[in-house]
Amino acid sequence: MARKPAAPLRAVVGVVCVLLAHTALAGGLLPEFTEQALRNPQTARAALQATQAERGKLAPQWRARERACFERYLVEACRAEVLGERRAASTELDGIDRRARATLRHEAAIEKSRKLAERLVRDTGSPVENPQSEAGLPVAGSSR
Repeated sequence: MARKPAAPLRAVVGVVCVLLAHTALAGGLLPEFTEQALRNPQTARAALQATQAERGKLAPQWRARERACFERYLVEACRAEVLGERRAASTELDGIDRRARATLRHEAAIEKSRKLAERLVRDTGSPVENPQSEAGLPVAGSSR
């Protein structure tokens, strides 16, 4: 009885393709948007625009590379390689988007709290005091 090594071999080839794609992208698509840089709201806004532009720029390249695969002998292996690289690029851009959106959400929450505090001061005529801190209860965020 003959063995069928095709399925395990395909899995290994797929993993190798993904690793090669990740290694090729190690320099990064948008290296200027590091995790530290994305903590700034202006940089986060710029990152969202840059990732959208980068996706628009990469889409035709991926389609062209996939079309080129149909001219090769091992069509499916080529397509798997292109798909692996595309996934790695998409994952990197998604990570930048996610960190940028988190920064903007955090900034919006701070602004909302500031406006609420200003309104309370304006309505009551005195600075807002935290009743929990006077009672000896922990203030939110102070135990972290």
